[in-house]
Amino acid sequence: MKLTITREQLQEGLVAVAASVPAKTTLPILSNILLEATKDGIRLSGTDLDIAVSTTVAASVDQEGAITLPARKLVEIVRELPSAAIRLTASGEQRVTIECGRSKFRLLGLPREEFPAFPGVKFEGGWRAPAKDLQKLIAAWRAGNLRALEKEFLKERKKSPELYDALLGVRNRQWLPKIEALLKGDQDYLVVVGALHFVGRDGLLSLLRRDGHKAVAVPAAKPPR
Repeated sequence: MKLTITREQLQEGLVAVAASVPAKTTLPILSNILLEATKDGIRLSGTDLDIAVSTTVAASVDQEGAITLPARKLVEIVRELPSAAIRLTASGEQRVTIECGRSKFRLLGLPREEFPAFPGVKFEGGWRAPAKDLQKLIAAWRAGNLRALEKEFLKERKKSPELYDALLGVRNRQWLPKIEALLKGDQDYLVVVGALHFVGRDGLLSLLRRDGHKAVAVPAAKPPR
């Protein structure tokens, strides 16, 4: 694998993918980012086995190939490089040389074959949203802010109701009878679902209320300072 890419392009791709790389994992390969050099540029991929992110950025590829490199170290190196062309050269399946100006680094990686395979995804039925809106949605999800989630996500629902129903509506309706069966017992249960499943008229809270249950959203306690 041999390619040349601008620092800005590589950093843009790494920022997009790095968020999907787990901070701690018992599987060393999940701490790596997969780099695949093709005629279309360089594709970067990361995953924690729950979320997978992949993006392709422009690059001048002299020799196609693939390797995985430690995400944290790669991000740190690229962040400190000058604004100039970066040359990546792979030697075998586990070693990469990174050159930029007078800087030169060597990283040890893992073979591409050890990286988890991504399922094929078709986006014909998907929806598009400005990056700033998606960032607001993610921030609200992380904070468990149901009002903000409802405002941001349901705004996009109008553009693709089929996608919304596939992601949330169908699963909420499937979970409802199972949750109601638990409510009939005398024991206490902890049912964990994503925050998005609580918002909207098809959310779990609304569905439970519709069936006569008292369902109340309890704000999360703020961590001590």
